[in-house]
Amino acid sequence: MKRFSSPRKLPRLGTALACLLWMLAGAPGTLCAQSLDRIVAVVNDGVILQSELDSAVVKVERRLGQQVADMPPEMVRSRVLDQLIMSKLQTQRAERAGLRVSDQQVNRALAGAAAQNGMQPNEFLSRLTREGVSVEEVRGDMREQLLLEEVKKREVYGRVSVTSEDVDRFLESEALRLKDNREYHIRHILIEAPDDASAQAIRAAEDRTREIRSRALDGESFGELAIAFSEGGKSLEGGDLGWLPGGYMPTLFADIVPTLQPGEVSRVFRGPGGFHLIKLEDVRFTEDAEQDEGPLLVEEVSAQHLMVETNELRDSARARDEIEKVRERLAAGDDFAELARQYSDDDASSNQGGDLGWVEASGYPGQFGRELNDLKAGEVSQPFQTDVGWHLVKVNERRERDRTEERIRARARQAIGERMAREEGETWLRRLRDEAYVEVRMDDYQGEIADGPEDS
Repeated sequence: MKRFSSPRKLPRLGTALACLLWMLAGAPGTLCAQSLDRIVAVVNDGVILQSELDSAVVKVERRLGQQVADMPPEMVRSRVLDQLIMSKLQTQRAERAGLRVSDQQVNRALAGAAAQNGMQPNEFLSRLTREGVSVEEVRGDMREQLLLEEVKKREVYGRVSVTSEDVDRFLESEALRLKDNREYHIRHILIEAPDDASAQAIRAAEDRTREIRSRALDGESFGELAIAFSEGGKSLEGGDLGWLPGGYMPTLFADIVPTLQPGEVSRVFRGPGGFHLIKLEDVRFTEDAEQDEGPLLVEEVSAQHLMVETNELRDSARARDEIEKVRERLAAGDDFAELARQYSDDDASSNQGGDLGWVEASGYPGQFGRELNDLKAGEVSQPFQTDVGWHLVKVNERRERDRTEERIRARARQAIGERMAREEGETWLRRLRDEAYVEVRMDDYQGEIADGPEDS
């Protein structure tokens, strides 16, 4: 039997749902029924059937076209099976954790995917149906992708914590990268060489990577080489990592990619998991680069708030009468703080005399924000209504505050968090895989997950 043995680069999570749905287009709806449903892999207590593999192979062939047309069929099937095994492991973990995806979540995701393609949901589904994909298949694949995202949030994001010290260190060493207003379209090839591999295995992996680079420099397609040889998570996509913002480039690539010219292949370099090659496909500039934004100056107000809530016992008319009486007392000189403590139903501020502290007026939506924007220092608003009740606000002071540094630190925190999540995700998937039992029953298997037969 074949089992997991050596670590392997983990498939990336979070594939865009719209892309996922278009991948489905063209897959024969009757393929599963026509295929012989023998087991091609046992994954813990689950199985992958021949029909599932055949269907997934068709989707990949339709999506990648000529990129896989010239590859040996057994190589394509093996790579697709690797991806199915990793997806199975993740869905099994999600199910053990009790995670579920509701119909409403699927509907929202479907609407989002349709919008990305300039369609209404019904129009989107009709288009896919005409291409031979059933609604049940679309919703099933979408539900699975949402489930993978949910388990990633639980198992990965919850482990990521960015401290102020992390931000300080990042800004000391990498602040200039946040000002990089370029995006890079790159392809990636990974040849694995785990840290605990033997010296001989490490040399062999490096030699193999250098050979692949030589073939790319001699004119072979980098994408086809990635499909054939890469052990990275995007191998079946030709190693295509898409457009990566310069300010949020993975640490591993950050010093190399900006030095490349479009069309250039990097040197072989060692990193986590093994030896890497990068090809820079193209570069483009973004319009919202921090270096063009200048200082971030915001207006803040020191404000107080009083609310009379509407509910089953107090309708809108009664609430308005009550707050107008409070407004009359304020006009007569009564203290706002005392009246807020006595009459306000805003639990967050009533005990503090309605004090909201210093806030950005633009940070409040609707009428509340408009009142804060329009009032002068010392003025009290007229009563106004929202969906929770009737309100009065008072602006005590206004000031302009420079929040440029906060913006820089927020972006640094985001960049660090994304890197940590990526690294933690790879660690989690590697651990998930290493703890799994997998038996591959495909005779011509040439994938990377199982290395070969072991004695049972």
